[in-house]
Amino acid sequence: MTNTRKTYFFDYSIMFLQNYLSKRGRSIHTISSYRDTLSIFKDWLEATGKNFTTFKFSEFTVDTAYNFLEWLKSDRKNSEETCNHRLHDLCGYIDYCVTQDVALASVYTLLKRVKPYKTVKKIKDWLTSEQVKLIIDSCPNTKKGKRDKLIILMLYETAVRVSELANLCISNVYLDDEFPFIQLVGKGKKERTIPLIGNIPKLLKDYINEDVKYSGSEYIFYTMHNGKPEHISSRSIQEMITRSADKARLIDSSIPDRVYPHMFRRSKATSLYQNGMVLEQVSSLLGHSQLETTRIYAKASIAQIRENMEKATPQKDIEAEPLWQGKTKDLNKLYGLR
Repeated sequence: MTNTRKTYFFDYSIMFLQNYLSKRGRSIHTISSYRDTLSIFKDWLEATGKNFTTFKFSEFTVDTAYNFLEWLKSDRKNSEETCNHRLHDLCGYIDYCVTQDVALASVYTLLKRVKPYKTVKKIKDWLTSEQVKLIIDSCPNTKKGKRDKLIILMLYETAVRVSELANLCISNVYLDDEFPFIQLVGKGKKERTIPLIGNIPKLLKDYINEDVKYSGSEYIFYTMHNGKPEHISSRSIQEMITRSADKARLIDSSIPDRVYPHMFRRSKATSLYQNGMVLEQVSSLLGHSQLETTRIYAKASIAQIRENMEKATPQKDIEAEPLWQGKTKDLNKLYGLR
């Protein structure tokens, strides 16, 4: 066990960023976020006259965290949501450090006492099925465009994470079963099965037979690098979606200014929930370990809320005549009318 007075704060950062997060199945965007947070924390230490290479865990206090948050907000002009996000990342890093040295648990306990800024949770943008179709139709009718159409369709219809789709192998696709499905390994190495419905099995089979099997790629969606097939990157998928969404927005200006892979996942979860799928089943499809996580995605529509309110109201009350029926004179007198 190491004494916290001798352990430097960044002793475990490279192992955390380069090994741990990827082994836990975290996306490149998540890893980038943690790297940014630790880099910004380093910048703050240097701005306060400290050498980040010799900054020890024993120097990290509750005041350290609060001062860092205040600096983010006042000097860097970060929003309160961003400040809270940086605090969350610091907690994640120190939580990992505790697994390497249990003596650091006291530091993690101190950090958990820091209260994040109170913020109003905004309802995040999501896409209607019509908007998704417009984005898909905006892909060109080329060999590559057909692949891109299938990528967007699967992101939406299966509600998979972009990293899961990018790493999907032929061996994980079962198209000849009575009920076709794909087998995924998601966050935390958790396996789950996603059914393939509608025309996806046929489109996927045609794509594999016409393209993938001749490329020598083990991945469904691939790119060629130095003459060898590699799985497509999440960044490439994002760039493709941006191009397609920009074209679709010329037809439907209500499509959000920024469309990204995770938006299709959120949109499908919302659609399924609004169309009657129970939250537990939505959670299972998304691969969430906590039901509360799914509640963020599955937002009830106004129509759904209205329907449930009407169900809770006795029919006799809905059909009852207004109390003033037949009492026009009394009603006029009440309002000073004739």
